Amino acid sequence: MLAGMVLAAGASSRFGAIKQLQSIDSQTMLNIAIEKLANITDNKMVVVLGANHEIIKASIPNQMAYTVAEDWQMGMAASIKQGLQHLIDHYGDKMSHLLILLADQVAIDLNSLQLLIRAQLQYPQQITAAKYNGILGAPAIFPKAFFANLATLSGQQGAKSIINQFIQQVNAVELPLAKIDIDTVQDLREWQTGANTQHSED
Repeated sequence: MLAGMVLAAGASSRFGAIKQLQSIDSQTMLNIAIEKLANITDNKMVVVLGANHEIIKASIPNQMAYTVAEDWQMGMAASIKQGLQHLIDHYGDKMSHLLILLADQVAIDLNSLQLLIRAQLQYPQQITAAKYNGILGAPAIFPKAFFANLATLSGQQGAKSIINQFIQQVNAVELPLAKIDIDTVQDLREWQTGANTQHSED
């Protein structure tokens, strides 16, 4: 069984506001990510919150599971470990693979996630990771064999550190859209302008 995790615990310090709640086409940035991952995993997923969780959780659809990484300030590792433990508690041995998506990867669409899953099905024992600008990273799918590695991450280490550690066991999927994430208001404006331009040309 493939389960999913949306990482949304950051404080958005560079953005200057609660980034997860910013509106894109009448939906919050976070709920757009949730909808994509829920579609792919048949709602077998969790949203990991941290900073501003009391405010953010009110915007999450009622049927969607979330958990709070109380020590989110320590870095991304805390969020990954919290989310992984939540999923293991709920799905146990049924969960064979974990797909990790960042809430601010706004350009990632269903087609991108489906490409990732098809690649994972070809090589189910390997880590399947997005490749963009020569970088390997999220979104990425980890087989159960790597759950223990994810559970022992610390500090600012994210899933990318596991990918780099086991690079010979990584199936890379070219996903140029994965390079787009939102750190600042300017990032969001530029992406929205580009996305709208692209849409008008289709």
